[in-house]
Amino acid sequence: MSLVNPPRLRDGDTALGRQLNDFVAQAPVETPAARRAVFEGVQARLARSGVSRLVLVSAFAVVALALGVMVRARAPVPVPVAAAPKMSVLLASASAKLFDGATELNAAAWGTRAFSSLATGDTALVMTGSGTTLAVLPDSRVTRAEVLRLEVGTLAARTSEPLVMQVGETEVRLRGAGAVSVEQGMTRVSVFEGTAEVLQSGQRVSVAAGSSWPSGQRVVAGAPLLALVRPPLGRVDVVASGPVSVDGVLLGAPPLSMSLATGLHVFAALGVEQQAVLEEGAVVKVALRSAQAVLDDARALAATNPARALELYDQVRHGFNAEVAAYERAVLQHRLMDDVAALASLDSARERFPNGVLAMETSLTRAEVLLSLGRRDDALAALSTFLETFPQSERVPEVHLLRGDLLREAGRCREAMNDLSAAKREARWADEASWSMAACAQGSRQALERYLEAFPSGAHAAEARRALSP
Repeated sequence: MSLVNPPRLRDGDTALGRQLNDFVAQAPVETPAARRAVFEGVQARLARSGVSRLVLVSAFAVVALALGVMVRARAPVPVPVAAAPKMSVLLASASAKLFDGATELNAAAWGTRAFSSLATGDTALVMTGSGTTLAVLPDSRVTRAEVLRLEVGTLAARTSEPLVMQVGETEVRLRGAGAVSVEQGMTRVSVFEGTAEVLQSGQRVSVAAGSSWPSGQRVVAGAPLLALVRPPLGRVDVVASGPVSVDGVLLGAPPLSMSLATGLHVFAALGVEQQAVLEEGAVVKVALRSAQAVLDDARALAATNPARALELYDQVRHGFNAEVAAYERAVLQHRLMDDVAALASLDSARERFPNGVLAMETSLTRAEVLLSLGRRDDALAALSTFLETFPQSERVPEVHLLRGDLLREAGRCREAMNDLSAAKREARWADEASWSMAACAQGSRQALERYLEAFPSGAHAAEARRALSP
């Protein structure tokens, strides 16, 4: 083994070369005591590996040269060493850990540093540096020596230069954007952009954009997350009550501090959504509270600040509370006499929650809004649909009365009498139904007398007596 060109020893793909690189790539050693400690570390490590004394002496000479130690009274020989790339953290939470010696990264430790290993809990970790973006998905662990090694989980990357990723005995060389995963010992590779080469058991396979390896396997996750952090970037801090997603991509548990592509994004947690526009170099704070808290605020503001109340109602997008928010939002729009918007909200709610607990109320309110818009035929159709859809509803007699009155006002008394008779059988609506039946009889003396006989103190008794007076 020659010492004429020591860097070759470190450049070689050998166990010794890899071990030397591990030590030489550490921070510069400035004192004799520190240099001695490095040598003793190499000595102990190589001894455990069974390396011969001759090799050990040669190794010491190489390390000494690399660290600027004087050998045989010669001047220090500068040796170029590939430094670990610095990675800027784009997305972090308390569950993500980046190790560099004794350094631990959490949401409060935002910065740029090298890493030797990293792990994620229930949140992804995204970093960038030297033209490469790494996205480590939840429940994953990655270590770094001469290459990135995925031990468990999923690692996605975007890179302009070839990037080597190792998974067990499988080596992946990526140029572009792609992801690798390991589940129960099985390795999968997907390429989103560019190409990748997979080396396993002496076999080399090329994987093109849009393809996966092994062939036929499902696509490895990671593309949406890489798209979220495509430059230019803006900063956002998110506080929420549950797992956070951005533009439909689940990022994990809050609090989250992240850099995302500039522009409009939709942040969501536990059914609540909020939009925010990110600008390059600016920091935006997004607070996603519980759906119930948002609803309470919307109700409190409905009378004094209806515009803000409508915005809050629109933030509750999923779950049972979403149906409540959609219905109350439509009712508020109706009260504000914005019936075009109210009808659109009700139609959307009916489509999203066809069997929801407020389906009956939505259907009836829709008929009322159609009447306010002057669309009487459509309102009649809406009431008929209600009777067909909810025949057992306790509101059926009321709907019969409403439909009967509309038919009567349209001069269709023959049809109206069926509805009015059905409504009359319910004590609550008997007075109004009987009066409408008298109106259908064009206020005949006999019809008015029948009404007064049945309802001498009815809501329309005085009006009936005036009509009967000479």
